[in-house]
Amino acid sequence: MAQGDETIFSREIQIFADQVQEIEQAVSDVISLRELDNATGKTLEYVGEIVGITRPVGMTDNNYIKLIKAKIQMNSSGGEPERLIAALKALTGATNVSYYESLYLACLDFTGVSVIDNLWNFMKALVAGGVDLRLNYVDSVTPFTFDSDTNGLDNGLLGGLVT
Repeated sequence: MAQGDETIFSREIQIFADQVQEIEQAVSDVISLRELDNATGKTLEYVGEIVGITRPVGMTDNNYIKLIKAKIQMNSSGGEPERLIAALKALTGATNVSYYESLYLACLDFTGVSVIDNLWNFMKALVAGGVDLRLNYVDSVTPFTFDSDTNGLDNGLLGGLVT
């Protein structure tokens, strides 16, 4: 093969490699943008249609993602505490959720970043039939904490009230 032929061949290989790279990037974008947390706009609305919830007028993508995640929990819920906790975390951004039960009552205490409209209605749809629901929003301030050194009450915001 002559020197000129090698240059032409290497250019053709480079052009082919560039085209393959563009295809790979396009496929990667399609996969990534279809993931719920990365979806936006019309793509997000298609995902909402799949799970059975349409975007309320004027709702932002971030809030719509929360609704979709809650609807996914609703679609597969049998009223299990784990489903209630997962849905509440999805709807509010809560990192701390406490669940406890009383006779025919499911109680959830949570500290959330935001609370969406109709939160109670979404959560009520998740509980088992005949079970009532109580949601308690807890402020992020912890008034009392246990001291790791003495295992006693430490000086929280309201620690001075303990005598």
